[in-house]
Amino acid sequence: MPLVTERSRSIAFCLAITTIFNANLLTENTKCVSEEEYRKYKKNLGSTTILISINGTIGNIAFFNSENVILGKSAAYINIKNFISKPYIFYILQTYATNCYFEDELTGSTIRNLSLKSIRNAPILVPPTLEEQKAIAQILSDMDAEIAALE
Repeated sequence: MPLVTERSRSIAFCLAITTIFNANLLTENTKCVSEEEYRKYKKNLGSTTILISINGTIGNIAFFNSENVILGKSAAYINIKNFISKPYIFYILQTYATNCYFEDELTGSTIRNLSLKSIRNAPILVPPTLEEQKAIAQILSDMDAEIAALE
């Protein structure tokens, strides 16, 4: 069932990654669309989806968590295949090498843009087994937790 706001009985419309993952999805600044528009433009997002910002602020990465949203031009989605670890790809998309590739692929001077073609063609090395991918992602997650504990 679509998420309906109190103020306008409409669906949340995401223009940027940060809009999706704020503690409060629907704020006074959240853009909304009708349920008809939601049904017309919604994408096949699910438990294997990673979101990435591609317009203005480039490379913010987030997991899709079943929010009822449609994506604006500032966000793209990647549906990860079942033989690839979603957390592994989440971390790889944040590496220096991937960010350098994205930086080289940007277009525009005032507002920078990363094309969907560039995302599709990103050179991402994937270990051969799902177990190895999960182990690498777990190590990186543990390191993130340790860093957060120090802050």
